Amino acid sequence: MLWAFAATGSGGLLLGFWLRVPALIAASAVTAVVCFSVAPFTELEPASAVGMTFALVGVLQVGYLAGLMLSCAWSWIRPSRSGQASLAGYEPSVHPPGPGQIGIQRVRGQLAATALANGNDR
Repeated sequence: MLWAFAATGSGGLLLGFWLRVPALIAASAVTAVVCFSVAPFTELEPASAVGMTFALVGVLQVGYLAGLMLSCAWSWIRPSRSGQASLAGYEPSVHPPGPGQIGIQRVRGQLAATALANGNDR
């Protein structure tokens, strides 16, 4: 009995790490079907089997929420892989435009040319 709670809790935790709500709905349905199909072979009464099914689905969903919270926390605190600053040492910086990017002088030149073109349209 304890292994069933441990298995559904850890399954919910893993679902929360990698998958989203449709997978939780499918896993809840599979848990309910498995519980009701195994119930006749156990010594549980029908009311106890229904209660056990609700308990296992609840443990699955709580495990999912725990996995989802851990997943969100992990993605929020981990340093990015692109070399940007992490939350621990955030310092915004300005980078000059690289090759192929529009520089500030070119934009100013385009604004002046656009103003001239618009002035000639009148």
